[in-house]
Amino acid sequence: MAYTMHNKVVFENVKTREQTVLCDSTCQLSTLVMSSDKKLLAVAEGKPSQKTGNSLIYLYDTQTKKLIQRYTFH
Repeated sequence: MAYTMHNKVVFENVKTREQTVLCDSTCQLSTLVMSSDKKLLAVAEGKPSQKTGNSLIYLYDTQTKKLIQRYTFH
């Protein structure tokens, strides 16, 4: 299972209750979507940065729980 908590992404094993918390964003996260094969998770920031006017989208590998790519959304 995966969910957001303010600016963090939390991966939780529902059987063991073990959690992995990732904090790659400094802004509140609002949306997440998992690929149909459950290998990728995309997470988007809720509002644009005041400095750049852009939001970021983060793409994670759900097996390794590592950030694969960071995309800019205008």
